Amino acid sequence: MRKFKMVLLVALIISLLGGCSLDNVNVEADVSTIIIHNDGKITSVMVEDFSQSYYDMTELEQMIRNEILAYNTTAGDGHIVLESIEQVEAYVKATMNFLSYEDYAGYNSTDFFVGTIQEAQAAGYDLDVTLASAADQSVTIGMSELLDMGEEKIIISSEPIHIRSYAKIAYISEGGELVDSKEVNAAAITGLTYTILK
Repeated sequence: MRKFKMVLLVALIISLLGGCSLDNVNVEADVSTIIIHNDGKITSVMVEDFSQSYYDMTELEQMIRNEILAYNTTAGDGHIVLESIEQVEAYVKATMNFLSYEDYAGYNSTDFFVGTIQEAQAAGYDLDVTLASAADQSVTIGMSELLDMGEEKIIISSEPIHIRSYAKIAYISEGGELVDSKEVNAAAITGLTYTILK
């Protein structure tokens, strides 16, 4: 009976969380979004136009599953999981879970990094950039200030989409639009988007 009550309690908590993950990051999105979890895992929600009559949902899903299978065959089982794929009016929405940022970058053949500022520098990323404060975008910092914050977490992405994090955002690339305290819209940024977390 005690175990059964525990199962019910867990089910209740999950139902109350709704679209949130266990680290309380909302994984629901209506636009293409990269979601960073505090355990290093990545959720990708891709929303693309699917209005052409010759588009086939079954073929698209099978193609994605084949690509994931090919990747996991090399990287290891479970590195990428297709959580869901659905057609919403004239759009297709695919949600995928990645074991690490390296898996996301490798699968999508894109620049993507999550780690400390020191680790980003060691990985060869150019930190000679100007970032704006999330609290007041008229306040900016440069490379010297970034290097002084070596242990702080940084997200670097080359994709012009939304970036959502488990933690509040401290600084973003100039041109980035702060959606809320944990999400930035990088659609207007050319090149790499830098996001520093608090």
